[in-house]
Amino acid sequence: MLFKTNPLFGSGKRIFCYFLLIWLGIVPRAFSEFQGLWVIRSSMVSRESIDKMIDWATRNQYSDIFVQVRGRGFAFYNSKIVPKSPLIKEDFDPLDYTINKAHHAGLKVHAWLNVYLLWSAPKPPKNSEHLIHSGEDWFACNTDNLYYFSQGLGSILAHRSKEGIYLSSAHPNVNSYLLRVFQEVYQFYNVDGIHLDYVRYENSNYDFNPTARQIYIKEFGYDPLSLFDGRYKGDEFDFQQKMDEWLQFKSDAVTDLVRALRQNIRNDDRNILLSAAVKPDPHKARTTFSQDWATWITEDYVDFVLPMNYTKDMLYFNDALQKIRRLKLLDKVYMGIATYNQNSYEVVSKIYKSRANGVRGFCVFSYDNLVDKPDFTRSVVKALHR
Repeated sequence: MLFKTNPLFGSGKRIFCYFLLIWLGIVPRAFSEFQGLWVIRSSMVSRESIDKMIDWATRNQYSDIFVQVRGRGFAFYNSKIVPKSPLIKEDFDPLDYTINKAHHAGLKVHAWLNVYLLWSAPKPPKNSEHLIHSGEDWFACNTDNLYYFSQGLGSILAHRSKEGIYLSSAHPNVNSYLLRVFQEVYQFYNVDGIHLDYVRYENSNYDFNPTARQIYIKEFGYDPLSLFDGRYKGDEFDFQQKMDEWLQFKSDAVTDLVRALRQNIRNDDRNILLSAAVKPDPHKARTTFSQDWATWITEDYVDFVLPMNYTKDMLYFNDALQKIRRLKLLDKVYMGIATYNQNSYEVVSKIYKSRANGVRGFCVFSYDNLVDKPDFTRSVVKALHR
């Protein structure tokens, strides 16, 4: 401790010194904002890389780190369900090591888990235990790959979409599988939070997974594909109603996972925060990506969300910001800001713009982009700790 007594009750000289230290960044503010940092899995491969990351995050006064421990279907922790990443030595547990080191340094650790996105490369992983090899009937299907979906894994990968292969949230076995994956993490690791990423579809063309499609036909009495291939003959009002039903069906499937995870964590009496990285425009998040995060907040399914407002253009950034502001949910929204696609001045401007509109927390994407840019880092840190 710098002072044996609370400096706010000491002499005027102590008060002056205390706030001078705050201004210099040596002592954190008593009532600081949430300041998170995303850490990509490539920085989680060894003790040395993790030590470097934790030291950097501590020196730059971040409060929470979001460490990617499930990416493209591989685990960066010891799992009986998910195969370990080939980037890691078999006897090394990155998540356990990170938690111990970070907690000792005063950092909170959120386990960042890719949810529905399973694989993105043109060739499958060599590890035969990877879900891509056995989960074809679980894959989400869009209007462009209906034919290739029935031709086997090679054809599916060759004609994969831009982001890759997603799991189908509407398939009855997928969410139950993912809930077991999440449970393994929060039950066996002393994490401060579970952080969901890619908890959505890639776009609105999904999900015509055969099983999900049959479930929909049985429940609603018509084939959702008919809304897209010209077979549906209802009038405009009826067509829009059917389209709304289809969109709601898909977003409900994603929301079911988030709600169930929230309940499972509570049932286990775990004091763990649940958060999600989300698309920044709340309306498009629901209609295009089946990610109804506004409902997740209002229904208390999550503790907070991190809108990935990564655009370089301030007009687009502010447009999303104002839409979030009008929802009056800012107490559970911490703004996600990118550093990989813009200069430090643009990043700082977005921090101040967000703060002026009532945002009281930030998460920066990402450590991996900032670690070797000291001047950029100083500008961002100064804005965060104004």
